[in-house]
Amino acid sequence: MTVTEQNRLLIFERMVLRKIYGPTQDNDGTWRIKTNEELEILIKKETIERCIKSQRLPWAAHVIRIDTIRTVFMKTSRKTKTEMARTSRRRFKEDESEKLEREV
Repeated sequence: MTVTEQNRLLIFERMVLRKIYGPTQDNDGTWRIKTNEELEILIKKETIERCIKSQRLPWAAHVIRIDTIRTVFMKTSRKTKTEMARTSRRRFKEDESEKLEREV
C-alpha cells in the first residue's frame, strides 16, 4: 500500500468515525467535531491500516502453503481430455471382458 493510499484510507476512516461517534459538547455548551486524537482514543488505535497490515502475514503464509499443495494436486490429478477418454475406453473394455469371462 502506498503512502497516498494509506492517507486516503485514514481520512475516510476518520470521516466515518466522526459520523458514528458524533460531535463533542464542550464545557461552555458549544458543539465541535472530534479531533483525530480523540478518535484514536475511542478506537484504541486500531485503524483499518493496522488491520490490513496484520492480515498480510497470514495471507502470505496461505499463498505459500496453497502453492505447494496446488502443484502436487495438479501434477497428480490433472488429465487431458484424451487421457480421460482413453481411461474410460480402457475401463469399458476391461469391464466388458470381465463380464464375458464370468459368463463363460
